[in-house]
Amino acid sequence: MKKKRNHVGLFIAIAILGVCGIATIFAIGAHVSANTPQPYVWERRHNAARLYAETVELDIHNPENYPQNPQQLMELYNAAFFFLHGDFILDDDIFMEVIEFQRALFTDEILETTTARQQFDNLMNNLEILRADNDVLLRRSFVENIRHDFRDQRTALAYVVHPFMLQADLYRVYHLRMDDNNMWRINSWSRADSEFNILD
Repeated sequence: MKKKRNHVGLFIAIAILGVCGIATIFAIGAHVSANTPQPYVWERRHNAARLYAETVELDIHNPENYPQNPQQLMELYNAAFFFLHGDFILDDDIFMEVIEFQRALFTDEILETTTARQQFDNLMNNLEILRADNDVLLRRSFVENIRHDFRDQRTALAYVVHPFMLQADLYRVYHLRMDDNNMWRINSWSRADSEFNILD
């Protein structure tokens, strides 16, 4: 009887030690997590990971993955735009990765006039203004319409709405052009009013 009690006591002691050990591991993990720089805003980390997979992890330089038409081009660009402006990213390196992804969709004219670093600095300034106003891009931008130039089927205009939470929605007209490799690229963009009349 005494031997049986000893076994029960030993079992209880082992169980208590096991529970304490697991609790300690979780506590250490939580401490490390809290003190390790996180790449994304915690509450949005799952959406951020999906956006990262849709953009940066896509081998955009592989012709098989490159958008085949203006609609696909703008959908990829809008995913990156949302990723950059939707209050997801905390890590500057990820900001740069997304910017480099975006730049793969641009014509050489844009790449020659604006460096990735300049684009990063401009983005940081814009985000600082948005954060000061507690504003954020609410959801993915959407393409209202795409019109091809009947005189030149290698050019098109994409009418896009960028929906922000507080400020008026941002309307842009994107000027698209097919390059010498028959790949659609963003050549420039202009601000527009809600009827897509170009303002600048």
